[in-house]
Amino acid sequence: MSNGGFMSYELACKLSNRVAAIGSVTGSIVRSRLGACTPQHPVPVIEIHGTADNTVPYNGNILFTPIPAVVDYWVRFNGCSTTPVVTAVPNTNTTDGSTAERYVYSGGRNGSVVEHYKIIDGGTPGRARRLPSA
Repeated sequence: MSNGGFMSYELACKLSNRVAAIGSVTGSIVRSRLGACTPQHPVPVIEIHGTADNTVPYNGNILFTPIPAVVDYWVRFNGCSTTPVVTAVPNTNTTDGSTAERYVYSGGRNGSVVEHYKIIDGGTPGRARRLPSA
């Protein structure tokens, strides 16, 4: 999670010949590192990220690449379809103020897939998030 997600992307960029796939929860790619990302092989990716994450903002900031751009990088690098199959994730907790969507970009080289779970109005896991008062 978070720093581990950043490390996962770094490993995919630099050691794709030794990494079968990566998963990132609330991680991204540091903007200055995106241009240095030089994988040799397709890397299946799953990214789980909340749109209300204040630690690693979903839409990026001066340091972090926006999550849609990270997903797009891997979709294009892996040669996946740029049109995802989007499904709503069942809302098993109706009191937390968030919902989720699953985006699957398939058809990549060597069977690679990129998946993105977009947690709408979800913050950083494990950190309290204030819900608007009624």
